[in-house]
Amino acid sequence: MATRRILAVADHPDTRNLVDEVLPSLQCEIETVHSSAELLPKLKEKTFDLILTGAESGVDVDLALLRDIRAVNPQVRVVVFTPPGTPDQIIAAMREHVYAVFSRPYDPLEVRDLICRTFDGPAWNDGIQVLSARPDWIALRVACRLETAERVIQFMHELRTG
Repeated sequence: MATRRILAVADHPDTRNLVDEVLPSLQCEIETVHSSAELLPKLKEKTFDLILTGAESGVDVDLALLRDIRAVNPQVRVVVFTPPGTPDQIIAAMREHVYAVFSRPYDPLEVRDLICRTFDGPAWNDGIQVLSARPDWIALRVACRLETAERVIQFMHELRTG
């Protein structure tokens, strides 16, 4: 099996802790950049399986960055770390096929577990379609896979906290 690669924007102490203390247990290749601006040039050098965005930028900035990331690597999974977002921002992330959103403060072990399941799961296929949404109501079409259900639960957690 090929080595899995993670590229993380380590712009916040929580992210640096995740990268330095928690993710090494996954036994994958982890590279970091210090800002979102450094992410795209690095992504053009190598292929990564997972991108962890910066915790300082916010959902709106990360969604704009996501479009640029997908232009370089359309299949990469993107996990967004953010200050607490609004329900509209979380719904927008779902519409843009973000893999998961974690608002600060987040549990690094939950992030590690999600990444672990990601790498152990089947080939990447988003599996979540937003049919209709308002901040207080959402209708989804969800693929019948445990990994997808766990992602929906994480999005719903973020909607509740937002």
